[in-house]
Amino acid sequence: MAWSRWRRGESGKGESAQQAAARRAQLALADLAPLVWTYADREYDLDQVVGEAVEHSAEVYQVVEELFNALRPDHPLITAAIAAGKAAAELSLTRESWVDFCAEHALPGRDESTAEMDRKWLEPSELRAWPRYDVALARTRRAIEALTELQSQLTQYTGHDVPGAWRAA
Repeated sequence: MAWSRWRRGESGKGESAQQAAARRAQLALADLAPLVWTYADREYDLDQVVGEAVEHSAEVYQVVEELFNALRPDHPLITAAIAAGKAAAELSLTRESWVDFCAEHALPGRDESTAEMDRKWLEPSELRAWPRYDVALARTRRAIEALTELQSQLTQYTGHDVPGAWRAA
């Protein structure tokens, strides 16, 4: 089956609900959690990804929850989905504090889309001034580990290396 048909959800006859959920999760995680496939294979400064990870954490949790709900209890992806969901949920608990902190330090007159971009890529020195920085940093590390494992298992399960294809593009 062609990659583009698979990506659009036209994977052919006989795709189970679990296979469809895995495909949707794999694509959504590659989009919402690029830190997993962008940084997993090399050294990087976590300060460059904490804001983005916190900003997307609730959406990542929702994607993993949808995958989890589609899987049977004995499915091979279930353990990785549970770990990734827990890590994303824990990280999302810092988001409200993050939004408030960024709003206090934002320049006047920022619209919501600019404020969102600022929250994703705040200067590292400003990020480290956030009172919950250490908590978010530790939770970001756990989320990266859990999501990297889930993305790896999704690649094995679906037979499609979404991160690899996106890196090659």
